[in-house]
Amino acid sequence: MHAVGGGATGLYLCINNANGKSWVFRYQISVGQFKKRREMGLGSYQDISLAEAREHARELRKIVLTGKDPLIEKSKNQRLKKQQAFVESTAATIHTFEKCAYRYINNKAAEWSHPKQKKQWISSLETYAFPVIGKLDVKDITVHHLKTLLDEIWLTKHTTATRVRSRIENILAFASISGYRDDSNPASLKSLNAFLPKSSKVHKPTHFAALPYADIPQLMRELKEKEGVGFRALEIVILTAKRSGEVRQAAKSEFDLNDRIWTIPADRMKNNKVHREPLTTQCIKYLQQLSQHKNNDWLFPGPVKKIPISDMTMSKALKSLRADCTVHGFRSSFRQWAAEQTNYPREICELALSHSVLGKVEAAYQRSDLFEKRQQLMNDWSAHCCSAL
Repeated sequence: MHAVGGGATGLYLCINNANGKSWVFRYQISVGQFKKRREMGLGSYQDISLAEAREHARELRKIVLTGKDPLIEKSKNQRLKKQQAFVESTAATIHTFEKCAYRYINNKAAEWSHPKQKKQWISSLETYAFPVIGKLDVKDITVHHLKTLLDEIWLTKHTTATRVRSRIENILAFASISGYRDDSNPASLKSLNAFLPKSSKVHKPTHFAALPYADIPQLMRELKEKEGVGFRALEIVILTAKRSGEVRQAAKSEFDLNDRIWTIPADRMKNNKVHREPLTTQCIKYLQQLSQHKNNDWLFPGPVKKIPISDMTMSKALKSLRADCTVHGFRSSFRQWAAEQTNYPREICELALSHSVLGKVEAAYQRSDLFEKRQQLMNDWSAHCCSAL
């Protein structure tokens, strides 16, 4: 054992015929009233340079001067590292509800008809589910957690609560299929019926307020007397029975007035399919009046040049004339008129509203959009709407 100078008191080079050369740090610690000599190996002479050994010895000397035993401190550090490694490895195997939720959403988003559905899922879960069960392992989630989560909103925000419950049920079903949990699904209605009032008993569905179809001609007459892009958009909504967004975001390039066709792209349709809308003579007259507007390609340009009018523009225009109905309600007005005043088949009336009316097998063979028959229906509807002009 040879002492090494250089200011690193306690550093030695140990020469052993069996093990070769190695660095050793010698020190004394107080044990009660006595001094106890200790030795701590610092590594092989071949692996650790003299400068490194001296630096290590200086650090250990600082520990000794604080009254601590470097060997005991080394043992503590090793235990802490093992504990940390165990915690990290365990955390990697925990399948939290939040992790499963994002996996499920990312997997299913491709089949959803509109990108906003993904945002709606995440927003509702972040608001109502994650604060209660987000960090829990999915295998530990019980009906009691769902009770805590739903109790406050089941009666006060019932529509939101039913959507959140359904989304949690789907995510937990995904967790079960993935092998992360074995128990029955605590978010199923069967599991929750013990404490949740039935939806049918606490929530009465409301429909969009609709103007009676008999009053449409008078409204069209009043709209004609008004100035403003919101009133013009309402006229097209009524004559085509289309949804607000389908009309508001319409581009001039979508309209072929010669062939009397309005082609609405799939990304603006609720069913994510291209829709061909037959244009009636009355509708074309209204569209020709709009051709004077020059603001990019929008049919109904908003105050900001690069965007169309907002939904509020049409709602505000309608409320100024009829406070007791909604823009979406005109679709109901059209459907009721078709059912009560015409003999058109149900499937023609539903296709005019771009509703899916065929089963998968039937749809595979019936690929026509029945455009000509729908054109006859819309001609009759336009004639009714404009009968007071």
